[in-house]
Amino acid sequence: MTDKSGPKRQHSIFEWNIAGNPHAGATSAHLDIGTLPATSAGLPSSQSTRKTKEMCVIPDEDPDHPISLDDEDEEGHPFDLMGDGIGDEDDGGEDEDEDEGHGQDAMRHKSHRPLPPAVKDKYEKHLQYLKQTPQSSKPHLYELQHTFWLPHQANFFILNRTAKPRPSQLYNHRWFYWDPDHLVEGGLKCPNCSAHLHRHGFTCPCRVVDLNNVFYMIGQRHRCPQCKNPKSNEHSITFNSWDPRIVERLPHALAAEFPACLSHRNAISDSVLAVMRTCFQYGMGSKQFSNCLQVLHHRYFDTIHAQYLDGILSRKCDSDPSTSYQPFGTFEDPHGYCGFVPSSQWLRGIYDKIIEDHGTQIDQKTAMLSGEICAIDHSHKITKQIVKVNGETVFSATLTVTNEFGEVRILAFVATKSHAQFESALVKMRSSLEIFGHKQPQIFYTDNPTADKQFLEQIFPSLTHNVVPVEKYSTLKALELPNGVETSLQSSASGIQEAIAKITDDLNDTTCIVVGFDAEWNVDFEQNETGRPTAIIQIAYEKWVHILQV
Repeated sequence: MTDKSGPKRQHSIFEWNIAGNPHAGATSAHLDIGTLPATSAGLPSSQSTRKTKEMCVIPDEDPDHPISLDDEDEEGHPFDLMGDGIGDEDDGGEDEDEDEGHGQDAMRHKSHRPLPPAVKDKYEKHLQYLKQTPQSSKPHLYELQHTFWLPHQANFFILNRTAKPRPSQLYNHRWFYWDPDHLVEGGLKCPNCSAHLHRHGFTCPCRVVDLNNVFYMIGQRHRCPQCKNPKSNEHSITFNSWDPRIVERLPHALAAEFPACLSHRNAISDSVLAVMRTCFQYGMGSKQFSNCLQVLHHRYFDTIHAQYLDGILSRKCDSDPSTSYQPFGTFEDPHGYCGFVPSSQWLRGIYDKIIEDHGTQIDQKTAMLSGEICAIDHSHKITKQIVKVNGETVFSATLTVTNEFGEVRILAFVATKSHAQFESALVKMRSSLEIFGHKQPQIFYTDNPTADKQFLEQIFPSLTHNVVPVEKYSTLKALELPNGVETSLQSSASGIQEAIAKITDDLNDTTCIVVGFDAEWNVDFEQNETGRPTAIIQIAYEKWVHILQV
C-alpha cells in the first residue's frame, strides 16, 4: 500500500512522540510509541496506512530548492571544538590527599560536583552488596565469583524485564571493586611507617575513562594508627586502596589486575593509555586523540539510545498501552548520562606524568642499547616547541644518535652545534657500551664527515681499527720519477754546498741551464703574524732531485 500524497520525511530519533521529549514537533503526525501494539497484524486499514506513511524514508525532490555552494558553514563544524573535551573533569569523587586538613583550604579541596543520579543510585546498591561481607572476611565478590568486577547485566535483559525500562538503567556503567587488603598476607602496610593499616570505610566512586565509555571504581580508605597529621596532630592520615604507593608494594601478579592510571580527580584505563602512547609515538597528537575518544563515546551513547527506542517498540508486556516513557536525554546532561571525554590538555598531562614516573627506567633501558653502527644528526623541530626565556630560545638544536636498529641512543639538547656541547654525552655512551658488554662503534654516519671525523675518532678509537684511509686525491695518478733520476737529501751546510756546486759548475761551460725549483715553509694564520722562514728547497737538475733542508 502506498500513499498517494507522496512520501514523507524520515523522522529523527529525537522527534519520536515520547512523553516529555522536548524535541518532539507538533506540526506533523508522529509515531506514538505508547499506542503501538506488539505486531502490525490485524491493524485497521487507516492505522496501517498511517504507519506506512511515517516509515517512508525517501523525501520529495523540490526542483526549485536553491543550491548552496558554500563549503564552510558560518557557525563552523561541531567537531572543530572537540579537542577541548566534554564534561567536568571533577568526577565528584573524594580528594586524593593523604591528610584530612581543616579550615577553608580543606573545604575548598573537598567541594565537588554531586554524582549523577544514575551513578549515585548504582553506587548505593553496590555498597549494600559489599557490606553484606563480615568485617574480617574476604568479600563474596573475591571469595565466590573470583573477579574484581561487580555484577553487571547486559542491556538486552534489562529491556526485556516486565517493568517499564528507564534510560538510567541503560546507562549501565561497569563497576570495579579494589580492596587488596584481603588479598595480601598480613594486610596492607603504611607507605610511611610500615604499620598495619586499619579499614576506614568505602571510598567515593572514581571515574575511569575507557575507550567507549567510562566505568567507576570503588575502593577502601585505610587509616594509619601511628602517623599524625602535622596540622591537627591527630591520627587522621588515611590512604585510598589504589594509592600508587600502596599499589607499587603489592605482588606484581595482583598489581597487574588494577585497570587504571590515576590523576588527581580522574583516571584513564590501561587500554586507553596503551592506545594513546602508541598514537603519540606514531604521530597522532593529543587533540586528535581526544577527538577520537569523543567519536567513540558518542557512538556508544547513540547505540544504547537506539537500543532503548528499539526495546520500547518491541515490548510485548505493556499492561497499559498509554504508558509514557522517559526521554533518553543527551550525552552532556549532568543529571542524566553525564558523558565525559578528557581534553587534550588533560591527556597530555597524563602522558607527561607517565613518562616522568618512568624516567629512570627509560634512561636505564637506553643505556643498555647497543651502538655498533650509529648515525648522528641535529634536529631543530623539538627546540621550537619548548620553553623560551625572555623570548629567546634556550637550545638551538637536539642532537640524536641512533644505533643499527633505529633506536635512540643519545638525545641531548644543545645550545650550539659545537662538538663541546655533546662531547660528554658521547663519552658516557662509550662507557655504557663497555659496561654492558657491547661492541664499540664501528661506523658513524654524519652529515659533515670532514668536521666530525677527527672528533669522533678521538672519542671512539674503535672507528680507526682495521681502517684503510681513503686517498685524498684518488682520481690523480701517483707521481713517479723517470728511470735514472735519483733523489739527494741534504740537511748539513757542507752537503747543501756540494749539491749547489754540481749545478754552478755547469755555468762555466754554458750560459743557460734549466732547473726545477720549489720551496716549502710553515704558515701561521694568526693575525699580525710575520711570515715563517723557508724550510725546504727542492731543485731538479738533469738526473738529480736535490732536497735541501735549510
